[in-house]
Amino acid sequence: MGANFSEDTKLYLTPSGLTFDRRASLSFPLAGGSLNFSALEVVLRSAKKTIYQATFPIASLNALKEQLPASLHAKFNATLKRLTAPRKPLDLPGGAALSFARPLVMGVLNLTPDSFSDGGLYMNPGLAAERAGALFDEGADIVDIGGESTRPGAKEVPPDEEIRRLAPVFDIIRELPGPVSVDTRKAAVMAAAKIRLLCPILPSCITRLPTSDLQMVIWSTDGRPAKEVLMRIRAIHGPSLFTSRTVRVEGRPSCS
Repeated sequence: MGANFSEDTKLYLTPSGLTFDRRASLSFPLAGGSLNFSALEVVLRSAKKTIYQATFPIASLNALKEQLPASLHAKFNATLKRLTAPRKPLDLPGGAALSFARPLVMGVLNLTPDSFSDGGLYMNPGLAAERAGALFDEGADIVDIGGESTRPGAKEVPPDEEIRRLAPVFDIIRELPGPVSVDTRKAAVMAAAKIRLLCPILPSCITRLPTSDLQMVIWSTDGRPAKEVLMRIRAIHGPSLFTSRTVRVEGRPSCS
């Protein structure tokens, strides 16, 4: 292998050579699903530098492991086990779930005037809502909507404008046959997407959450760490309020 190993050497494995060929000698299942990987990219890093990088076919993995220092054998086995282990379904509101037993198709809907693919095509509220439903009809398992382009050179969109662009899909989200994700980097936009409530008074916000079938968003409204906010909510509502779908967001959402 020719690399100089040290105690701080870190190992990274990346599946490649994706295939539906399920012959065990040639490939391993990716996340326990129907898609397999026939090769692994191996990266070794030490002192924040890459000291080795190469891709090996699955048939050569035993020989590869023998070249690694003994200190990395356990890491190699554990990482490979995680890569091949089945993933639990992602629970969604209303009792639905997304299964990862097969590759999922995401339909992307850009509600922007300047995205490189469909920018400007669905700025009309009616067309935006219609397109979201059409993506599911065409086979999408989930539809991802965004109100801000992140192409090189794109200008930042204010939160209120981003929310305004996304509103047509927010309004029909419960009528759609599948889940919708929101591509945003702003806590205020995510809060609007999840609970349709932008309010800086924490207790009045969270008292409405248990009756909603939407996922929960927690944010810090007055500069306190989100951890402190979570502790305050737990004190008011008890630990049963928290689920695996709780999302923690730092920052202060704006009001509308």
